Amino acid sequence: MSTVSEAPRGIEGAEHWLSMARHTPLAVVTDLDGTLVPFAPTPDQARVSTRLSDLLHRLASAPGVRLAVASGRKRESLEGALGRIPGLLLMAEHGGWRRADGAWQPCIEPSLGPLSALAESLAGMIARYRGAWIERKTWSLAVHARPARRSERAGLLVEAAAQIDAWLAGSPGFERLNGAELVEVRPSRIRKSLAFSWMKERAPQGERMIALGDDVTDEDLFRALGPADEPVLVGDRGRATAARWTLPGEDATIAFMEWVLAARAEEPTPSPLWLPEPVHRVDAVSGSPWRALRELGEIGNHAVISSVLPSAQRIRPSRSGATPMPG
Repeated sequence: MSTVSEAPRGIEGAEHWLSMARHTPLAVVTDLDGTLVPFAPTPDQARVSTRLSDLLHRLASAPGVRLAVASGRKRESLEGALGRIPGLLLMAEHGGWRRADGAWQPCIEPSLGPLSALAESLAGMIARYRGAWIERKTWSLAVHARPARRSERAGLLVEAAAQIDAWLAGSPGFERLNGAELVEVRPSRIRKSLAFSWMKERAPQGERMIALGDDVTDEDLFRALGPADEPVLVGDRGRATAARWTLPGEDATIAFMEWVLAARAEEPTPSPLWLPEPVHRVDAVSGSPWRALRELGEIGNHAVISSVLPSAQRIRPSRSGATPMPG
């Protein structure tokens, strides 16, 4: 498992990424929502652009490259968005489902039963928040606050987390997960580090991996990577991270992946629009919990103190824009 170490900077960092992009064999594992496509009120409303679809087609078919999308989406949603791209490996529900060349395969026996009572309890609470909804997945459920009023989102998520925690006290083997404007409960053994294990089972000798993700669920994957692999956090999420690198958002992630593809071609490599920057870890106890709550939505008149709040640490990219390539 990897440990966080200081990432190379400036020209040295650019040379590092050029070497990484040209390495063969290379694996790229990426989240979808918040990493390649902007968040939408519901996952199915988040559209895959023609530019992104073309990029995934080309990268999945590039010699010496394996490309995988590891998402928290249900498999039906992920299949509908990306299922027609040849050679693309898919992992849905945080690695609980995976699909290579054939049919989807579960990592454990599918079961919805244990969560039925919790779903009923949450449904009564959710009804007070217009727009909020509960998503049932194969092994988990998620409370989505994004469609609710901004002023109510923080309170909704804290209330949902409190009900989930009460249920968890009598339900060993499950855990609460705080995502981007959602809170989810899932079996503890289903996590995105399964994506790393599954990829490594199929990996050719000497393969290195680039992992890109924005969500707290991606931290499991980041921590599982080996010392020759590179974790990249997308967006400044106001939390501690196992990633060594960061990109500012979805457009920068797509531009970086396009550059990786160009760097592997025989023609001269173009200057990158974006390269991952080293993560700056700063002690930001003052103010960071309020930043975290703003990511959940405007607080309004709520005064909230809860374990929903992430660690009082944040990451910050060292600067915006591209790192110049070595001449």
